[in-house]
Amino acid sequence: NDNDNDNDNDNGSDATKHKKLLLSSPNATHELELDLVPHNNDTRATDVVPMTGPTVNLQDYGEDATQWIEQATGVKSLRLTRIGTEYQRHVTVNEYQNEPLLATASPPVSLANEAPYLLTSTSSLQDLNQRLRARNKDPVDMRRFRPNIVDVGLAPWEDDSLARVRIGTAEFWVWQRCGRCSMTTVNRDTLERSSEPLATLGTFRLRENGQRNFGMHLIPVPGTVGNNSIIQVGDALQILEYDAERQAEWKRLFG
Repeated sequence: NDNDNDNDNDNGSDATKHKKLLLSSPNATHELELDLVPHNNDTRATDVVPMTGPTVNLQDYGEDATQWIEQATGVKSLRLTRIGTEYQRHVTVNEYQNEPLLATASPPVSLANEAPYLLTSTSSLQDLNQRLRARNKDPVDMRRFRPNIVDVGLAPWEDDSLARVRIGTAEFWVWQRCGRCSMTTVNRDTLERSSEPLATLGTFRLRENGQRNFGMHLIPVPGTVGNNSIIQVGDALQILEYDAERQAEWKRLFG
């Protein structure tokens, strides 16, 4: 997974400690109900190595959950874990992008690869699909790239040029380009793999060090995002600042 931005880092607040997690599958003989925030004696701590960054400590839901998941998926040794009170992790700089982290920003991140938020645009996907069709390849949908914020108003690849944006009541630094990995080549419906869309991205989105980019990592601007910040479908993306160097590159390549 090269991004998979689910940033729910809930360590057992009053709002969730009594909630239940219900596991259900047509392949399983029964449903399994678990406490969303389990009691300490129901779980054990386990060290996990994410795709990027150092080892982190998670809570394991135990053998009942493992046996249920094996029955539902047919895959052995899968573990159900959660982010617990001992979890600590911060955004990760991709050394191949040459886009250092702002000195004032080092926000926490869940199990996403590099940052808590990933911004993509429908226009970039449309442009990519036009190029795929021109190469007699099947188009792909946005699920291949697993963003949690999708814009419908930007020009193709214009997100490259952004530096700071406001969405709803929250502001974000548009920080690091997202280099894509082989997870994007897995068909989400059939689980079949191919060389696309990476091969086509490589024809026009290849940067130094082999990075084939689609989307931009966002990090919250300190002091603008809190418990009352809301982002919802239909919110406008307001551009507050451009990155002059990236904007010049975008205009040269796509303007």
